[in-house]
Amino acid sequence: SYNPILHGDPDEVASRLLSLIPSSENNPGADYYRQSAKQGITTLVAALQETRLAYNFIDLTILLLNGRALQYLESLLVRDAPASPVTHNFRLFLDKYKTTSAKGVDIDVNKLRDIFGGIAGRMYDFGTGTFGEVMNTYTPEANIFEAIKANKVVYVMLPTMGKNEQAQNFGKMVVGDLRTAVSWVQAMPEPKRPDPPFMVFADEAGSYVGQSWPRMFEQARSARIWLMPATQTRANFEAISKELEQMITGNTWTKVF
Repeated sequence: SYNPILHGDPDEVASRLLSLIPSSENNPGADYYRQSAKQGITTLVAALQETRLAYNFIDLTILLLNGRALQYLESLLVRDAPASPVTHNFRLFLDKYKTTSAKGVDIDVNKLRDIFGGIAGRMYDFGTGTFGEVMNTYTPEANIFEAIKANKVVYVMLPTMGKNEQAQNFGKMVVGDLRTAVSWVQAMPEPKRPDPPFMVFADEAGSYVGQSWPRMFEQARSARIWLMPATQTRANFEAISKELEQMITGNTWTKVF
């Protein structure tokens, strides 16, 4: 079992999930939805952590699309942490989607779906079917950060032939989890970092490479973690951008053709 969004602070979890959404730097309209998704996920994860509730992909999917679930979470926050800044931020977030009628205060579900339908749909893939059998857990057996500290082997096989889109998104989630783990290892005292260095072999890397990769290559060395991406052609990296290909190539000392 594996749950790559259970650990970390709200911003770290949101960063991992945003890797599922294509970059929107040059598209103001798409960037609005991307930033809205980031705000929503960060707020929800902070609220869940404040109430000490574990969560998985299907839980976040339900919260992003279901008004009653959001109101229930609000009631828990008001009960357990009425003066917390997290409660205040959550209620401000929820106010944007509240409507008033003769029946009382309700949540505009259609507006929720308009804003969060894209990211919720991607998370839904991980909360159902065979992916859900592995990832709908509150006590995951696999933990990348703990594996690095204990010098364990973690092998992830992506079903790229049968489930190409889901496999690509899952690969991005694993890499996002790895990126967080690298940052945590980097914050450890130097004597406690992996020795010998920990190896990360990313086979068929072109299937799940993203814009955040170069920073990971830059930072991993000081954490004593070395990365070995393997692709069929350099064009696999250039498909994202020429700059990304150059940054990855420039941050790898040994190259095999």
